Amino acid sequence: MKTSVLYLFLIIASASTSDNKERIPHPYDCESFMYSYNPEQVWSCAEGLHFSPTTFKCEAPAEAKCHPDYWCPTKDDPENPVYVADVVDCRSYYTCTNGTPNKSTCDFNLYWDSINHECVSQDSVTCDKRTQLNLELNNQVEVITTATKTPKLEVCNIKKDLFDGPNYLKSVCIVSAGMINDAALKKCADNNMNLFIIDDETVEAQFHDAIMALVAVNHARGTVWINGRREGQGKKWKVLNSDGTARGPLHAGVDFYSKYASGDCLKYTGQYGVYQALPGLCTEAPWPICEYHQKSENPPKLDTSACTHKRDLKLNSSYIKSICVISTAHTYEEATRQCSKFGMNLFIFRDKIDEQSFHKSCEDLLKTISGGYLWINGMRDLVTNQWNVFNGNRTIQGQLYKDIEWVNKDAIRGKTNGECLRYSGQYGPYQAIGIGCNEKSGIVCEYFDIEK
Repeated sequence: MKTSVLYLFLIIASASTSDNKERIPHPYDCESFMYSYNPEQVWSCAEGLHFSPTTFKCEAPAEAKCHPDYWCPTKDDPENPVYVADVVDCRSYYTCTNGTPNKSTCDFNLYWDSINHECVSQDSVTCDKRTQLNLELNNQVEVITTATKTPKLEVCNIKKDLFDGPNYLKSVCIVSAGMINDAALKKCADNNMNLFIIDDETVEAQFHDAIMALVAVNHARGTVWINGRREGQGKKWKVLNSDGTARGPLHAGVDFYSKYASGDCLKYTGQYGVYQALPGLCTEAPWPICEYHQKSENPPKLDTSACTHKRDLKLNSSYIKSICVISTAHTYEEATRQCSKFGMNLFIFRDKIDEQSFHKSCEDLLKTISGGYLWINGMRDLVTNQWNVFNGNRTIQGQLYKDIEWVNKDAIRGKTNGECLRYSGQYGPYQAIGIGCNEKSGIVCEYFDIEK
């Protein structure tokens, strides 16, 4: 059984204050908030109230309009349950239900085993990536620190496969060895990224020098994960040393500052270009982890030459690493995030002419490679049970193009909910998978070859 382990921050104290300016929202819990000058401490609103991310006060839920960024999947999968280990109390854990974590606690003298997902004796597991909650000391917290070795930077000079295509750098940089958690490690593994642990400013500078030696001018895009602390609402971010002390920007020439959108994640600019945090991974937790990509001043343009010269679109013999988002009117940040997350190319189809042009350009490659990603915006015709594609002005334009037939999928990996798309035609049968499939208008689906 495949499971996922994620981490949440737990309320460890409660208090009230009139100083609202320094308060910041908790990324997972509507009933909690933090102070920017001491983000390690989490506070709770009075019972029944939510913290407002706009007024920075505890208010009635209807007025607060809090929408925390839960890491739980929106839909339950009985075959792949998600367990959320608490980062404060070693006895506590969460189970995800309909997108929301629900807390459970092991019996006395037992700890939650985040590997085997069961309550075990305390001497059977090491609770070293969380602080232990001592219930006998009135919620006082004892911090347990761990030591981590300095990374070997020569990996940058030998791992030529850091690059997945000419515009993507598949590496992960986690600043501050003392702040690493299993959620970050899991993301590294899930995204097939290299893990670099940065302990101090000197090592960071060396790391970037080594990385940038590989990154030529035409390699403008990359992924960087940063642990940092925001000095205050709307103020600059600083990177943490391994002992948890803040010490300014990453290194000379790089400036951290708050992102203007929700979440106030990091963005930095400097000698390596302008980078902006992707949505979905950025939080205001004490040590947030953010994923970065190069910010573009102009929206992406359809590049029909991609399939003729980017042979590295192929990950293996049955996989094409490209994404097609049909209809700019229905392009949304989740699709964009997935593109960058998996190192894929984003193609925006504004009308049927563009769609045909793209597929004609990719025809030879699609014939030789049997599988691929294809994200489609469409609507199901309830009379014919056929799916139709949208064009840029949200009008239905019929099938994707001739020789491709849209049909309903009765079950996807044993699931009947969603009834996502499947198409078959000159390039072989494809079937929808992924979290973006549903019966609503403007769906986004991910495709792979069902015969592989």
